[in-house]
Parts: sequence; structure tokens; C-alpha cells
Amino acid sequence: MQPVNTYASAQARELYSYLLGISGEKMITGQHDYLESPDELSNKVKKISQVYVGVHGYEMGAISGQSAAVEATQRQAVVDSAIRWSRSGGIVTM
Repeated sequence: MQPVNTYASAQARELYSYLLGISGEKMITGQHDYLESPDELSNKVKKISQVYVGVHGYEMGAISGQSAAVEATQRQAVVDSAIRWSRSGGIVTM
């Protein structure tokens, strides 16, 4: 099977191949965090279970009426966390 996007990056193709390879054999868990606290809930799962989830979902939409400057700072924190997550081998969703 091939990705629908014929221009998919090498990283996207690698992830797709990995997901196909574990289909029916393994399960990946995930956790979604909010814009205001991009690591809070994932860290809680780690504290309780002693392991990180495989998929970390992030929120980019502001829902609390913050100023534009605060939103920009929060979004940068999300991007920084997502980069760290990806570099550590985790799967990122936005």
C-alpha cells in the first residue's frame, strides 16, 4: 500500500510503513493536551503508568480569550513540545 499523497515526505512514509507493520499485532495509545498546557495530561499518564503514550495530540486553537501575544507564546510552547516528542520517537498529531 502507498500513501494517498504521492508527495509524502520520507518521514511520513516511514510512519505509514510502521503503522502498516504493526497492524493487527500491536496497539499505540495516545493522549491529547490543550494549548494552555501542552504536556500536562501526557505527563500525568506517564506518572501513573510509568511509560509515555506513543501518540501525543496537541491543540493549536485558543479557547480562553487570551491576547494575541499569549496565544503566540502558547502556540510556540506547543510547537517546541511537538518537536521534542517527535525527536524522542513519538508520533505527533495536531
